[in-house]
Amino acid sequence: MDRAERPPAQRLAAGLAAVAVALYAVAAVLFALPVESPIQDCGAPGAYLLSGRIDLVPDARGRVFVDGELVALEANVADAVRRSSCGDRVAARAVPAGALLVAGFVIGVTALLIEMVSLIRHRPRRLVAPGPVEPPTT
Repeated sequence: MDRAERPPAQRLAAGLAAVAVALYAVAAVLFALPVESPIQDCGAPGAYLLSGRIDLVPDARGRVFVDGELVALEANVADAVRRSSCGDRVAARAVPAGALLVAGFVIGVTALLIEMVSLIRHRPRRLVAPGPVEPPTT
């Protein structure tokens, strides 16, 4: 079947499927780009969420354990870490990526349903010529 002969619903389904794949790709990039805080390399948001890493948050005096050592931070750095920890930075990237995944899934399922309905509605029908009818024998 040539592209021009395809029903419009099938072309729509192919376009929606392409959009779904693009959304998945953008979400994968957002999950893979590394995130950093002033004192901690948070890593990729996807890996951070899956591994369950712990935030390094300084105490009231600006001290934090880094690699097993107690480190005193400058007041401005400690405040910056308290305002925006790794968890906050990862969430700022992971929530939009998750929304893109959900949107891609919904659009992909919609494309699948449109394609299935279009294939059912436009399937070739076989016309069977009736043969000679024989009278019933008794």
